[in-house]
Amino acid sequence: MKFELTYQIEDHGWADAEIKSADGTHHIYNISYLSDAFLDLSDSILRLLSGSKEEGCAFEHEPGRTKIRFLRNDEEIQVVVYSFEREMVDEPWEKGEVVFRTLVPLVRLKSQFLNQADKILNSIGSSEYKELWGSEFPIENYNAIKNS
Repeated sequence: MKFELTYQIEDHGWADAEIKSADGTHHIYNISYLSDAFLDLSDSILRLLSGSKEEGCAFEHEPGRTKIRFLRNDEEIQVVVYSFEREMVDEPWEKGEVVFRTLVPLVRLKSQFLNQADKILNSIGSSEYKELWGSEFPIENYNAIKNS
């Protein structure tokens, strides 16, 4: 099953992400430092790897919010992306508009996250990450995901 995840720090306080699968491609532009999106994503993946059946993370925009819901069925994850009009407001899933949906094996989600984390660490490093993003690189989660 084809599944690719990209996450790039674009500029001071901004990032872009993309999810590609056999079901299509979804871009998440202008992710803001208003929340720690990469940490939130890593928290969700770590909990899924620990056996959680449902997780979610949010990426803030200006204006708007994208939330990603992960629903686990054995070793397969249903990824559902929702769009919300207001940023920094944690509304229930039902209030959002489903803009993308796909399935991915948990092991593939893990490897794609680690690929992006490695790219960030190799291209800008953890100190420049903090300078550009305003938060620490989630190294503890990264190591836990890598070792799971």
